[in-house]
Amino acid sequence: MNQDKTIEDIANWIFPGLGIYYRDTPLTEEQICKYSIGSYLRNNFFIDTSSFSEGVDGKTRYIIVSSKVAPMYKFEGNSNTVRWKLSVVNANSYFKILDVYAKNGKTQILLLHVPKKLVEIVSGGKNIDFDLEKTVIDTARQRFDEMLDKKPAAEFSEVAWRDRIKYPIGLDPSDNLCDINKPVSISGPALSVYGAIEKIVGDQTGLNT
Repeated sequence: MNQDKTIEDIANWIFPGLGIYYRDTPLTEEQICKYSIGSYLRNNFFIDTSSFSEGVDGKTRYIIVSSKVAPMYKFEGNSNTVRWKLSVVNANSYFKILDVYAKNGKTQILLLHVPKKLVEIVSGGKNIDFDLEKTVIDTARQRFDEMLDKKPAAEFSEVAWRDRIKYPIGLDPSDNLCDINKPVSISGPALSVYGAIEKIVGDQTGLNT
């Protein structure tokens, strides 16, 4: 396939239907330093996020910008997931680190959800930046600034929610970046969840396999 056409297909995978999702995971300074702007990472596990937020709960916030997040609260019928607006990113997902923004003692890490095919192209030595990335960064920073003086939503102080979002994205248990070239094997009940998320987000392009 012509690479220009592939890049166009990748842009169409990323940007149409883009949404913003929040996850206030406590991170150490050492963990924050692992996130290098412009680099790519892969996450091993399913990522629980919320489609709404208010003030930052703690000192660190991930913002995931994606068109491929499953709004599980619409399907599970659980009162907690509905209140949290639980939205889940599939296991073995890839991200471009667009920004690490610190202000007033708090830090926001901005991750753009991208398909595996983009990571393969970049790994081959081609640098790809999309025009819309700057708009995404500016929007995320503006939202962060607006929320700095707000109180966190009460829902996100609950133990059950904090237990869901306690692990850093893209880091292994030793706080090293997950190997971007070695996706984890998914089996058992997790495989059913993986398949359900694929079906909900409707990713049939082949760009993420």
